[in-house]
Amino acid sequence: MHRSEPSLSLATYRILVVEDDEMLRETMVAIMEDCGAGVAGVANGSEAFERLQSEHFDAVITDIRMAGGNGITLIQNINAHFRENRPIVFICSGFSDLDAHDYRHLDVAGVFEKPFQLTDMVERVLASLQSRKK
Repeated sequence: MHRSEPSLSLATYRILVVEDDEMLRETMVAIMEDCGAGVAGVANGSEAFERLQSEHFDAVITDIRMAGGNGITLIQNINAHFRENRPIVFICSGFSDLDAHDYRHLDVAGVFEKPFQLTDMVERVLASLQSRKK
């Protein structure tokens, strides 16, 4: 696994990774942790929404196609439930079920098409989180 550069600091941020592929989920969690983030990983949208209701996360990175609660339903639940302190949402998917217009309608900050570079993911998540703080 490629280790991130220390300059990509996610310290102080909490990120929820929602991915049914266990190896990819563990890799994403590890790279975010290497960058200093507080990270949790879950296997589906239902587990993710339960976590979001009881814990604060600054960002959510979610797959789309998952058994036990897909990413679209998760994003719709986030949009309906969080008026204030809504986490920034990113999609990672190997399928092109939706086009750019659909993603904008869901209010997602970005899309990572599988396979993607982990450093690119970290850089884009960090840029979005930092721009929100300003």
